[in-house]
Amino acid sequence: MSGLKIHSLGIVVEDKKPGEDWIVVTPIEELNIQEDGLIKDKEYTVKGDLDSLDKKEFNTELKSKNVIKARWIALGGSNRMTAPDVYKNETVLLFQYSETEEYYWTTIFREPKLRRLESVVYFFSNETEFKKDLDRKNSYWLEVNTRKKLVEAYTANNDGEKTWYSYKVDTKNGVIHFEDKIGNKTTLISDPGDYSAYYKISYKLQTDDLIELTSRYIILNAEKVTINADELIINAKKVVINGNVKINGTLTVSKTVKGNPAIGCI
Repeated sequence: MSGLKIHSLGIVVEDKKPGEDWIVVTPIEELNIQEDGLIKDKEYTVKGDLDSLDKKEFNTELKSKNVIKARWIALGGSNRMTAPDVYKNETVLLFQYSETEEYYWTTIFREPKLRRLESVVYFFSNETEFKKDLDRKNSYWLEVNTRKKLVEAYTANNDGEKTWYSYKVDTKNGVIHFEDKIGNKTTLISDPGDYSAYYKISYKLQTDDLIELTSRYIILNAEKVTINADELIINAKKVVINGNVKINGTLTVSKTVKGNPAIGCI
């Protein structure tokens, strides 16, 4: 039988640091499977010496008979790469490994009134062989970060995909950006209001119904513009054409043509 066993419900003592797996927590019960005296009779002094995997300290000072350090386990959610950003007074479920002083934690209740800013990252493996750890280049991933005000999604192309796709929503700056490996990209800036798109491939829009475009100004830049239509109607108070005009076919003028007769109008 596995040495990992439920130890107790716990109350978080201080806010978990962003990006950390470790928390400082106090057990609030002794279960039947827990030997008496293992925790409650010991006094712990916590003073800036709880370093994480990257050697960052918690910078705290607490004295308690039932304060322990526990590391997060992704119980039932192996695709989640970041520990829940629990805050002081949240409830967690504590586990103990065998009779050692190794403790682990996971969330257990919904306590939305206590939870505040957080970062959540999910990875989905795109590797076909057992050769390396998952990262942001060989996985499909999704991140929601309310601290940075970002939502990001990415699809990798390390397993034969034609391209990768990247989608980013920056609510702090009001920007939505989409791009791919080929170089196609679109950007929406909500304030003051700007939309730009660049495509290295042809762009086609087809519909059997009406397409209506309303704008104060429209500027079209192209080396060549071709319009194919059974009938082309332009309603404007004034039409200005700068450049040479060539008409292949009959020109019918219903009103007066003003200008130099040398242009060929009879």
